[in-house]
Amino acid sequence: MMMRCLNSQIGRINADREQYDKDKDLEKIIAVYEQVLLKEDISWNAYNQRLALSEYYLKAGRNNDSWGMLNQLVMLAPDMNYKTRYVLL
Repeated sequence: MMMRCLNSQIGRINADREQYDKDKDLEKIIAVYEQVLLKEDISWNAYNQRLALSEYYLKAGRNNDSWGMLNQLVMLAPDMNYKTRYVLL
């Protein structure tokens, strides 16, 4: 059951990311990432997906949301701090 949920969540993110590559609809891709990462119970390490959401926030001019996500990432995985820095460059 958990594996099915995991596959569904990752599948939605991947499908919508591919759609974003075509239509560049930032609000839609942000809504999908927020739904999966912030509103659903996830049982997998979503570090890279959270980093991607932070980048989408920056592109959309949602700087405070981006900073919030980066701060959350640093707290969740302090040893991965180097990855959060590249978003700011």
